Amino acid sequence: MREVMIIKMIIGIFFIVYGLIVSAIEQYKRVPLFYNSKDQVNGVINGFVCIVVGVVVSSYNLNQGIIIGIIAFSMWGIEKLIISKILKNKDEKLSNI
Repeated sequence: MREVMIIKMIIGIFFIVYGLIVSAIEQYKRVPLFYNSKDQVNGVINGFVCIVVGVVVSSYNLNQGIIIGIIAFSMWGIEKLIISKILKNKDEKLSNI
């Protein structure tokens, strides 16, 4: 039983990390879904949905799900703030040319 929980945790962490990466690409390329990008042609992938799936898969009870969710969505929020500042600086540099 313990092995199953470890495997679920690893798969959940993979989904969370993958969701953070996809979300960063979505925001940097300014597309609502990764599907709108030319990099992904197989279907719709949304970083937020991947993070939610990762939280659900990795948690085995409600308390752990809430804790993992708070951590994952805090990381997602920090990522969005950092990328928005990068894009703002990029836009300012381009507008000054």
